[in-house]
Amino acid sequence: MKTKHLKFLNTLKNGNRDQINLILPHHFLFLLSLHLKLATPFSNIKLTDLFGYETPLEQTNNTSSVIFSFTTPKPLFTLNVITLNNPLFPIKMNMPSISSLFLTANWLERELMEMHGFHLHNKEDSRNLMLPYGDASSPLQKIIPSIGLREIFFDSVNDVITSRPTSIQF
Repeated sequence: MKTKHLKFLNTLKNGNRDQINLILPHHFLFLLSLHLKLATPFSNIKLTDLFGYETPLEQTNNTSSVIFSFTTPKPLFTLNVITLNNPLFPIKMNMPSISSLFLTANWLERELMEMHGFHLHNKEDSRNLMLPYGDASSPLQKIIPSIGLREIFFDSVNDVITSRPTSIQF
């Protein structure tokens, strides 16, 4: 299946578990989540994990991604939805909240907002979980300088571990 807005990465079979990883623009995330919640074959689907990460591509450009992991207990099935940063729709500003559909999304989205600096539309509860109230430092972003002389990160584009001198980025 090849469409303009949806791209399958791969389908895996892990023992009794089927797993599908797909890339989806973040502005279609709420519609997909609504379909998963209301469609009969997925009626017992749960959001089990939500995390964000940054891939440093150049000195000044980082690519942000958010992965939503949905699971059904019977049949054992995992759907990982990967949303990538799009220059037309910056992911850090336009990501929709799915906490109205999945109860676990409330806590997981608050972690994502606090630690990675993402802002979510229609998010009612934006209190900090771990940082002091009012702290907006987003400690898991790569733009926060590391302590030490060199920083090491995984370059997923070239599939290598890269080391470079630390630098302050604004």
